Amino acid sequence: PTLIATDAALTLTTAQMAGGLVVFTGLTVARAITVPTAAQITAACPDMDVGDSFSILASVTGAGSVTWTANTGVTLAGRATLPAAGLLQVIAVTKTGANTYTWTAS
Repeated sequence: PTLIATDAALTLTTAQMAGGLVVFTGLTVARAITVPTAAQITAACPDMDVGDSFSILASVTGAGSVTWTANTGVTLAGRATLPAAGLLQVIAVTKTGANTYTWTAS
């Protein structure tokens, strides 16, 4: 898993997502977390075809929560927030065009 101890708004990287599990351990209040750009996802996953997807898991162990924020070429769908208290959220990242993706959080 990738453990993120930062207690600030940040942009998630594809390297942080690569392990399949992202745990925000340092959040004390609600924070905006921006998803990677479509170009960054494409660079990290060059063999994805339109319609292909992958999943990651995300969790918050601190008192804060996450509000997902879209980035260039990425559309958000599903739940916009990841609550505190150790709940696990499944996120599907689906390629919808040559350089566009949908980030669907359940």
